Amino acid sequence: MGILIDEFHRKRLLPRNRKNTNEWRRQNLRYVERWMGYVEAEYRLQEIRQLRQKHYDAFVSSLADSGLSPETIRKYALAAKKFVRTSRLPIRINPASAKKRKVNNRLERIRKILMDYGIEGDRLERMSQDLNWL
Repeated sequence: MGILIDEFHRKRLLPRNRKNTNEWRRQNLRYVERWMGYVEAEYRLQEIRQLRQKHYDAFVSSLADSGLSPETIRKYALAAKKFVRTSRLPIRINPASAKKRKVNNRLERIRKILMDYGIEGDRLERMSQDLNWL
């Protein structure tokens, strides 16, 4: 294990909640451990208090590049948000942005399908705008 992951476990930086199951907690631990491992490998940080917004943003970008679904990225963001809140780090996390990516991906796929059916030009643009309002 790396230095950051050791510190994370030593300080128990995920909040405990009676409503949450052990499986939920293990999953969130894996998500945060993956983030810590990424940051340690890419940025060579030695302490959790060194984490900044750019580290989180780079991690989320790497998740998106790896082909994970927006819903899975949202789960990573939720786990990170709990960790950041407990650690009192200066990082803003918005799990809803993953949902926005999901909608944009879906709209782009619909747009490609419409183009495959021969819908182009102004008609395609009007249909795309109508879909954006849904």
